[in-house]
Order: sequence, then structure tokens, then C-alpha cells
Amino acid sequence: MSPRIIVGGLLIVVTGLATPVQADWKMLLEQTLGDNKAIGAAATSAALSNEDMISGLKEALANGAQSAVNTLGRSGGFMGNSAVKIAVPDKLQSVASVLKTLGQQRYTDEFVQTMNSAAESAVPEAGAILGDAIRQMSVQDARAILDGPQDAATQYFRKVGEQRLTAKLQPIVSTATSRAGVTSSYKSLVKQAGPAAA
Repeated sequence: MSPRIIVGGLLIVVTGLATPVQADWKMLLEQTLGDNKAIGAAATSAALSNEDMISGLKEALANGAQSAVNTLGRSGGFMGNSAVKIAVPDKLQSVASVLKTLGQQRYTDEFVQTMNSAAESAVPEAGAILGDAIRQMSVQDARAILDGPQDAATQYFRKVGEQRLTAKLQPIVSTATSRAGVTSSYKSLVKQAGPAAA
């Protein structure tokens, strides 16, 4: 299992949890400035001081990052979240299909469960890296996130932290997959499929 899968899931949840916080923060600011429709989003953004903008965004992202680590780094964190659940890899789909036909779905289920458990074990280590990415955010980074597309925060985290996250999680994922029995589950999955796995 690649740590990139875990990193991807982590970033989805971080930014997914941070977005509502960020939206609430911007809505509160708009209410503070008044109900004047002429102000618009651009004027609201311009009215922010750089310090307020960065502070508010960092707080939203920090809350999202902490929530993501808490949400994913526990039992069921990946398995119970359809947005990030690790499914059977494409190259094993035919094996899983044969096993289902033979009434041996449990081998596929066990394999998926062990992969997701390993991912859950690795996530808590990501908190410090996400925290560093948030602390080093510049005014330009914050402005790009606020004014950018819906996935701007995800893009930012990928740019400044994905390599570090992947490098940090690689040994943890290897240990966790070994401990969770992913390799033995994989072997069992392929063995049960027999010649169809070839």
C-alpha cells in the first residue's frame, strides 16, 4: 500500500473539514462589514488586513488538520469514511470479482480492512508536518487559497507538505501493513482466487 493513498485521504479530510470553518469565518466578516450587496466578495477580501486574513485562515486550516488527524487516526477512520476508504487496488479487482463469485468475499473484505487499519495507524504522525505547512504560510499563499478554486487549500498542502508527508509515512505504513497483516491478507486473497489470479 502506498503512503500516497493515505496522504491523499488525509489532505481531502483536512481541507474538507477546514472549508466549512473558513466559510463561517468569511461569512462572519461579511456580516461585520454590513449587509451592503455592493461590497461583494472582492471588497470583503480587500477589507481584511493581511494579519486578519492569515490568522483566520491558519486557524481554520489548523482546526481542519487537527480534526482530520483525530478523524482518520482512529479505528474506523479510513474504513468508515467513503471519501477516503482504501478499496481493492485496480490490479486485484479481477481477483476480488472471482472470489465474490465463489462466495469467498470475506478474503477481499479482510484485505481491505487490514489496508485501512494500517492507514489509520500512520495518520497521527502527519500532524506536525501539517502544522509546519500552516505556520509557514505566507500572505500570498493565504490570498491564493482564499481567492483560488475550491481545492486551493489542498493544492497548497500538496505543494508544501506532500513529499514530507509521503517520506514520513512510508516507514510507518510499511510497519503498520506488516503488523496489520496486509501482506498475509494479500497472499490469502490471491491464493483463494487460484488460477484466476494469474
